[in-house]
Amino acid sequence: MLLSVIIPTFNCTERIEKIVESIASIAMCKKEIIIIDDGSVDASKNFLKTVEKKNKQVKIIFNNHNGVGGQVQNVGVN
Repeated sequence: MLLSVIIPTFNCTERIEKIVESIASIAMCKKEIIIIDDGSVDASKNFLKTVEKKNKQVKIIFNNHNGVGGQVQNVGVN
């Protein structure tokens, strides 16, 4: 079984690493963690690249800013 978790983010780095660690610690199944950055304008891009390098289960998608949550999640689903 594959557990896919989609995490939309915009200018928010303080919680992402803890969220990823929490999901990665679930031992019941194979996981993929998809983080969609919705055009952040702070230091998020470099931070997310670091998170991706640390954890092979993480995939980062950089998106242009939409400001609409549902559209951001749809990027991850597609």
